[in-house]
Amino acid sequence: MDRAQTAVFNPQPNPTGSGARLAVQVPGVSNTTLELFDLNGRLIFQNHRNLPEGLHWLDLPADAMPEAGVYVWRVQVGDTIATGRLVCF
Repeated sequence: MDRAQTAVFNPQPNPTGSGARLAVQVPGVSNTTLELFDLNGRLIFQNHRNLPEGLHWLDLPADAMPEAGVYVWRVQVGDTIATGRLVCF
């Protein structure tokens, strides 16, 4: 039986005014890190979790985005890294 691949999905909602969630598909137990940066490259939020196999939701709380603007998110699941932008109003 084939194991599922690691997948990181874009945050929803985007744009947001009240936080966002990202779905991640984990093929096996994996260390997972969610980070949020401002456009100056400063780390403003970080969450580490050890996730079992399956689909999981990672939360970016509204208070992690103190000002309206564009933020950069980064998720690392094992050796897989995904990044993108999140707009906060």
